[in-house]
Amino acid sequence: MSAHEERIGRLLGLARRAHGLTVGLRATLRALQHRRLAVIIVADDASARTVAELRGATGATPVVVMGSMAQLGGWVGAAAVAVLGVRRGTLAAQILRLASPGEAP
Repeated sequence: MSAHEERIGRLLGLARRAHGLTVGLRATLRALQHRRLAVIIVADDASARTVAELRGATGATPVVVMGSMAQLGGWVGAAAVAVLGVRRGTLAAQILRLASPGEAP
């Protein structure tokens, strides 16, 4: 796991504790409908069906593909999870900055 992924994992845990995170596909899709999310994290081993359901709903919301379902779940204190949504705010901005290629750690 890269240093960026470790930092993003810690930020996702903080977002969960601050009630700034959706966990799972259904919760994330509901938040997308209300335009509450700043970034979506999708596990690299998410099913094709999950990815297809998200593809039509994300609009301009950035999507970051990283980690396994087990890693995402571990970062937020849940079982294996394929999709996380981060609500608008400082944590989401930090996650986007770290997930952008070419940024310094």
